[in-house]
Order: sequence, then C-alpha cells, then structure tokens
Amino acid sequence: MYCPNCGEYLREPNQRFCHNCGSKLSDNSEDFQMASERDQYVKTSLKASEQVYTDVPVIQQKPVVKGGVGTHSKKCLGYAITSIAIAAVGFYIGFIIFMFSRRWIYNPSMVRRIIWWIIIASIHLVGLMFGSSSRTHNKHAKNLEPVNAVEKVGSALGIIGIIINVIAIGIFFLLLTMNISLYLL
Repeated sequence: MYCPNCGEYLREPNQRFCHNCGSKLSDNSEDFQMASERDQYVKTSLKASEQVYTDVPVIQQKPVVKGGVGTHSKKCLGYAITSIAIAAVGFYIGFIIFMFSRRWIYNPSMVRRIIWWIIIASIHLVGLMFGSSSRTHNKHAKNLEPVNAVEKVGSALGIIGIIINVIAIGIFFLLLTMNISLYLL
C-alpha cells in the first residue's frame, strides 16, 4: 500500500496515518490500495523527460548575452592604462627632480623642492583617481555586459595602477617629510 499524498510505501496494512507525511489515510483499504498502486505505477512508468516535478524550485538563469565589448569594459581598460601611464610619468618626473635637486647649487631652495614633491604627489593622486574609476567601470561591466577579456585585463591593470600610485604617494610624502625635517634641523 502507498500513501495517496506522498506516495511512500506504508509498512502496515491498517495504518490510519502516513509515517512519512502524516496525512490521514482512508478507511476503505481496498479502494485505497488500488488507487495508490495505480498512482505509483503511473509515476514509475513515465519516462524521466515526461515526469513533472512540483516540489523542485525553478531557478531563473541570466540569459547569455552575445555581443562585443561594451562601453564600461572599454572605459575600465582605458582608465587603467591611463592610471599606469600617470604613475610612470610621476616616477620619471620624481626621479629627474631627485637627481637634479642634488646637482642644484650647493644649497638648493627648499621651497622649490617642497613644491615639486607636492606636484609629484598630486600627479599620483590623479593616477589613483583613474585607477579607482577603472574599478568602478569594472563593477558596472560585470553587472551589465557579457564577460570579456577587455574587462578582465582592465580590472587587473586598474588594481596594479591603484597599488603603484598609492606606493608612489607614500614614497613622495616620506621624501617631503624628510626634506622638511632636514631643512628645520
């Protein structure tokens, strides 16, 4: 005998309640037996592709979008490359200023050095903003566009640009502090 509610095999022929789902069973055991066996036969005789599962939730998947590279992916890559280029320019200017500051007259102007260090730190701050913009467009690209290589490369380069510019800002503020402390001593 099988339960008409859940289809579980009943252990005892005169059960009043199903041990699996707890539903009340019919008093007329012969009618119940025939109906439940028929239902069980129909359930097992259906092919797997024809069976209908009512207790399994349906998961909605995002549709696969085919297409080219979107605008957010392009902006992500462009801002990342700009961030790294600004970091390179800042390091180059910083290196030139550092080398020339040693060769200036024996007592170079401290104010001039401080202004240059602030300008270089500002250049790297702009590079940091471009790196952050790259990461922002990367998030938009992940949500709105199909996954593509431009987005992935832009994301990686954006992170590299942020790290390089943060390190550069730290170095130049450290040099600025050292120059001010040497001037005050």
